[in-house]
Amino acid sequence: MAQSYRKGRLGEEIKKIISDMLLRDLKDPRLTDKMISVTDVDVSPDGSYATVYITVLGSSVSGNTPDDEKKEALDGLAKATGHIRKIIGRRVKIRHVPDLTFKIDESLEYGRHMSAVLDSLNIRPEEPENDAESPSVNDSEDDGNQAADVSSADAGKAEGETDIHEAEKVRAYGDEEAYGVKETAPGEIDYTETGDHGELVTDQHGYDLTPDDYQHFRPAYVLEPDERTADMKKIADMLNEAESMYIFPHYVADGDAIGSCASLCCMMRRLGKEADILMEDEIPDNLRFMDKNYIIYTDDSEDLPKRDLCIALDCSNLDRFPKRQRLFTECGRHTACVDHHAAHVEFAEANLIDPYASATAELMYELYLFMGLEINAEACEAIYTGIATDTGNFEYTNTTRKTHLITADLYAHGIDTKKINIILYQSDRPQKLRLHAMIMSNMQIFCHGRASIAYVTLDMYKEADAKTSESDGINAAIRDIKGVEVAAFLREKGDHEVKVGFRSKDYIDVAGISIKFGGGGHVHAAGCTMLMSMDETIPVIMKAVEEALENYDREHPEHAALPLDGGNAETAGV
Repeated sequence: MAQSYRKGRLGEEIKKIISDMLLRDLKDPRLTDKMISVTDVDVSPDGSYATVYITVLGSSVSGNTPDDEKKEALDGLAKATGHIRKIIGRRVKIRHVPDLTFKIDESLEYGRHMSAVLDSLNIRPEEPENDAESPSVNDSEDDGNQAADVSSADAGKAEGETDIHEAEKVRAYGDEEAYGVKETAPGEIDYTETGDHGELVTDQHGYDLTPDDYQHFRPAYVLEPDERTADMKKIADMLNEAESMYIFPHYVADGDAIGSCASLCCMMRRLGKEADILMEDEIPDNLRFMDKNYIIYTDDSEDLPKRDLCIALDCSNLDRFPKRQRLFTECGRHTACVDHHAAHVEFAEANLIDPYASATAELMYELYLFMGLEINAEACEAIYTGIATDTGNFEYTNTTRKTHLITADLYAHGIDTKKINIILYQSDRPQKLRLHAMIMSNMQIFCHGRASIAYVTLDMYKEADAKTSESDGINAAIRDIKGVEVAAFLREKGDHEVKVGFRSKDYIDVAGISIKFGGGGHVHAAGCTMLMSMDETIPVIMKAVEEALENYDREHPEHAALPLDGGNAETAGV
């Protein structure tokens, strides 16, 4: 019962929406110069696709043959399919909008033809006798009456009337309240409502849906309007209007940067747009699985064709992609940025910044929901990678309830987390372990065991035959030592250039430390670049960490430094 109700009801809702759009919203001349009626919508049992049947009555002054009129109508509807599906997604509130195929309703065409033949022969069907064994029209419950009701409704709409509630009317794309609004009007299905006990779920129409039926329509996370809505709309408008774009992650890209960019590139290419990711340095081996021929390695020394949009993801400022700044500012007619760093400095025309998001990938997932896009498994795996890596596999304090709800929805899309986690966390080369051993041998613990520091030089990479990306993970390892609150890991990038990564465990805001040196980041994860040698950088960073701990102790005496296990850890090396 529930399955047939859902299929039939969804088909009726789609029929109403498309009929209303033909009257009010679709401006293609191929659709406006003729009368097009939606006669039926046949939704597949799994809801993955739907066939929309139409009839076409052409204009008497167009000069086109009936077949030409039908072809024009089908071409116009095919061109508008993306927009139609987006409106259906907002109105009916289902995440997976069926793929739409438009066909001419040949059964009605055949019926008209037979009526004409009967008229020419003066033959009329015999009227049934109205006896006790013949049910009256009012008593009949067959599909004939349903068809009559539909025909009456369609006739009313053709005369400018509509049975659709005012709050259900299709909103224009530019209307802000069209995004993320959860209101439910009479006749509108809200598949996001959940039952209290999980046994049986009832929507506002009073029909019971079994959990098996409901699993396709009940997201764990529902996007609702908030203070970010206006910024989301700006970014969504830019992405929808752009036919071509370049996507920019930060240099030394991590799982969040690559995952966010790969998901966007995937989604935009699926919409038929020209999209590429521009990078200035190699990505780690364990993130290459997300590159489906998306990445172009380039820098400001090259000239690239101009595109409609340049969008930066997971970048807090222009310095996060120093060798591609000119490309970003000059190779796009418009610029945009989506980021989750608290120390963000706006540098694009449109900016979606949310420091409370666990990862930029989390923001991208919300943006796709906002745009009404159907997110495929490939994009979901990239989003999962971004979230998992930026939350320390869901261990860090930036992990929230929303993070888990979104991740639950990613699982519903069929992502292969076993495969992803093996690639991310269980595919180390021996050279990486050799490099980590060398780095750990120079680690120091200071500030009475509350801070740790370690470094890697270019010579160490060479000696271990390791890649620069294979020093990843050291910062977390030296932070995870019992008693350590702040960890600093220093990587030599070149002559008099050292990249510093900070991590904290509980109460120290390491973004505050990084900002002093022109960097930034999050409360518990931040970084900066020092233009000095490694030998000069180490004491400067140690002093900055000591000052941060001392300042905190003055404000919070309960955290006053105590020797670790009664010993002097000031100069301890491991």
